[in-house]
Amino acid sequence: DAVVNATYVYATPDQPIPDWVKTLPEPVRSEKEDMIRKYGSPNVFSQFDPHVTLGFDCDGAPQCFQDALEAGAPPTLHIESDVLMLALGVVGAHGTVMRGEDIAEFQLR
Repeated sequence: DAVVNATYVYATPDQPIPDWVKTLPEPVRSEKEDMIRKYGSPNVFSQFDPHVTLGFDCDGAPQCFQDALEAGAPPTLHIESDVLMLALGVVGAHGTVMRGEDIAEFQLR
């Protein structure tokens, strides 16, 4: 919350509502739409849910992806960690983080 409060003046509010937000059930949909109108992002304040997304590349082979789906989801892991740095950067389409395009980095410890 402190980061949003300190930096939202640099954001562009009232961004277009992404299609995925429109498919969410109420009240989450309205809450995310409100955040987009005010702060330009659906995932701030109460809607912020930090996570790590793991992915893989199987050289574009559709069967590789199908095999991974059929294998089932991996077990949930509980990992404790400390945040050491915060980086602000440019994102591409659909919110993907662009490697090597950090605007600023803040050492927290």
